[in-house]
Amino acid sequence: MDNVKILNHNYRTAKRNLCFPSLNSIQSAGIVFDGDEGLPFDLSEKLGIPITIDTLSCKEGKRPQNDNSNTVFSSDLNLLKRPPKRISKPFTEKKFDILINLTDGTNRAMNYICAKSKAKFKVSYIQAGNIFDLVIPLEKEKKHLIAAELFYVLTKLNE
Repeated sequence: MDNVKILNHNYRTAKRNLCFPSLNSIQSAGIVFDGDEGLPFDLSEKLGIPITIDTLSCKEGKRPQNDNSNTVFSSDLNLLKRPPKRISKPFTEKKFDILINLTDGTNRAMNYICAKSKAKFKVSYIQAGNIFDLVIPLEKEKKHLIAAELFYVLTKLNE
């Protein structure tokens, strides 16, 4: 990787290298959000580069029949409040360059997915344990600004 700062980051027993990506090296992103809100911004547009984006959302209630979307419904969760592997594993196994969490941090299923994710760099607007590599403190009403703030932070880190 070009112009990358690497730190060691431990989350419980999982060890991984923390890489602050340069803006021109970001090619893929995973975004986790609350399903009723929808995706509040276009990351490719905000960062000014083409990015492949996968999303995973979370909704309350029961999954409708024949719904195979990338949405975790509360009815999908097991006793430990974890989502089924058929939904979570395809998302967590992808090695995104960046993972952005837009949930409020209280959803255990989404925290589990973020913690299990093999993303190289994890970002959130709210602290949730030691899951995220970068927390950009924003109020819930202003979380749509996370892409602009992320652009600013990554620009400064890679100067």
